[in-house]
Amino acid sequence: MPKIPEGISREHVLAAIRDFDDGRPHSFGDSTKYDLLYEGKRYPPKAILGLAAAYILREPLMSDDFSGGAASQCNRILRSQGFQIVSKENQDEYPGEKVALEDFPPFQIGTVVNNDELRKGFKCSTQGGMRRSKSTNTLIVVSNHVKSVYGDRWVDNVLHYTRMGLKGDQSLNFAQNKTLNESTANGVDVHLFEVFTNHEYTYQGQVKLADSPYQEPQHDQDGNLRRVWIFPLQLRDGTPLIRSETEFRQEQAQKEKKANRLTDDELEKRAGNARKNPGSRSTQSTQYERNPYVAALAKRRANGICDLCKERAPFNKKNGDPYLETHHIIWLSKGGDDTTENTVALCPNCHRRMHVVNATQDINKLIRKAGR
Repeated sequence: MPKIPEGISREHVLAAIRDFDDGRPHSFGDSTKYDLLYEGKRYPPKAILGLAAAYILREPLMSDDFSGGAASQCNRILRSQGFQIVSKENQDEYPGEKVALEDFPPFQIGTVVNNDELRKGFKCSTQGGMRRSKSTNTLIVVSNHVKSVYGDRWVDNVLHYTRMGLKGDQSLNFAQNKTLNESTANGVDVHLFEVFTNHEYTYQGQVKLADSPYQEPQHDQDGNLRRVWIFPLQLRDGTPLIRSETEFRQEQAQKEKKANRLTDDELEKRAGNARKNPGSRSTQSTQYERNPYVAALAKRRANGICDLCKERAPFNKKNGDPYLETHHIIWLSKGGDDTTENTVALCPNCHRRMHVVNATQDINKLIRKAGR
């Protein structure tokens, strides 16, 4: 009788799931107690493992090839590759082997990990924004500011967190929505990770419900308006990490790119249903102490004429001086010098142009101008 082969990888299991979806024949019926949950769909674990074995044995395992105690072995193999095994009655994770508390990883606030490190650390799934692990008695909540369809936002150090259900109205009693809603009494520790860059999970710490969940309208992944549940979450210790202003601006730019891909109708619909009160987040920026004499000389030499477009300053200040802004051709943040050879005076439009476009031909033109 063939045995479950060693070396079954996550890639083998993902290929087996695709085979199952494509209708590849197998000899397994529906599972009796547990399902493999992947991207919102349920699969019989033995069938998936049997199909995965075909990539090593050159043929799938059959139902007769599994011994009576193979169910737990099958589940352990699938869970070891980061897949979530859930009971058929609900979506509580298969308990498996308990992990001692002293084995729990000492994640520090601000630690950045990848998805696999998160899975190994908390013994949870690699999928979804809410990941329950009974072996560590934790619920991992992931606020993805890059890819998520949800509109998570911080307001006065409270994260208003939108939860499970990608389509249609959400239910407070669905899967881990229920776990989070009952977290004040069920003894489950809730940990927060935020994603600001693809594949990077920043640990914020343990959180608790700051208030009762509430509902609001949001668009689902198909652009349809629906009712979602919002969980106000507050860190148990301290305030959220202060982000760099550069990272925050990059994130906003990514979101604007996504918005620009929408059709006029989609954009108008989403803008019309946007919330009136925006979220807020503390950011930290580096300020450079510019030499006032270098800045004054650049403006003096420009004599009221923009060094790039050659047009007069758009207006005069209250004291009558023409309004121009000093600009470092090679930015100080990129190692540029605070010298007259690297400083020019620009009108507001050209100054913004250099910080948005920063075209090579414009840079060369300003270098020649600064050399005078």
